[in-house]
Amino acid sequence: MRPTLRPFAAALGVLLVLSTVACSSDDEPAPEPERTEAADLDRFATTDVAELLRAEPGRLDLETDRDEIVAQVRAAYDDGVRGEELYRTLLDLGAADFREYQEFLDTFEMEFSDPGQRPDGSVVGGDGQVEPFLNVQVLFDASGSMRGRVDGRPKIDLAKEAVEEFVQRLPEGVNISLRAYGHLGSNQEEDKAESCGTTEDVYPFGAYDEARFSAALASFSPTGFTPIGRAIEDAAADLAALPGDLPSAVYVVSDGEETCDGDPVAAARDLVADDVQAVVNIIGFDVADAEARALARREPGGHRQRARHDPRRRRRAPGGGS
Repeated sequence: MRPTLRPFAAALGVLLVLSTVACSSDDEPAPEPERTEAADLDRFATTDVAELLRAEPGRLDLETDRDEIVAQVRAAYDDGVRGEELYRTLLDLGAADFREYQEFLDTFEMEFSDPGQRPDGSVVGGDGQVEPFLNVQVLFDASGSMRGRVDGRPKIDLAKEAVEEFVQRLPEGVNISLRAYGHLGSNQEEDKAESCGTTEDVYPFGAYDEARFSAALASFSPTGFTPIGRAIEDAAADLAALPGDLPSAVYVVSDGEETCDGDPVAAARDLVADDVQAVVNIIGFDVADAEARALARREPGGHRQRARHDPRRRRRAPGGGS
């Protein structure tokens, strides 16, 4: 007998009949049913659903023997049977057979090819930590031109807010790094060698930590020239030094052109051609049209985006664009 909703509907019908019997005194006495020997009602004396489903089914078929079941339950009621005992009597007579289904549940085993895999592609290791699946490095322009203002606010502040919001939106399992360039020396010719020859990894590759990343962003101010090419070359070295072969994305945040006689296009092409699986993304922050065209030529294997300050939204996350 296959379990369906019909037996439960029929059981409800039985209970309605019992209710009618209990409340009616004018009905003719029902004929005494032929009683069958009751089985062990204790098999239903449990609140464990699995145990109930493993129990022997009722002695009668609730679909075909409904009248007989009603008669025997009525007789038990007339004999003073009430509550749990009456409920178990009903199950003893007409309970469906669920043993086949419970046996399947008892023996079912679920296997995972990769139990740590999460929908976003990240993997949880045995220690409960999310294993890295992507490297992201932000190259931040801190040259003197970032002292300029947009809607009354320094561009450097707006760009830092945008970068911070961007990394906050990255999922767990992303190795993040922040490298600043143009923040050393000055924008005077006598300091050009220092400004153009050095970039600084202010937040080495690792999991995102809000306090440490904010401190890293606050550690530099706009000062010197714009060594975009050198920054990309240093990013390539950073990525090459990482263990494993995770894919990588490099975001170059800048408000202008290379001013250190470097070749950002060649540096980006070399980076993309390396075995580090890197994509270079150029984020032009409040860039003039001529400089935007220059930045657009520096996107082999990646994307460019012009970020303009929206005074109605003080924080904007940069990302790969068109």
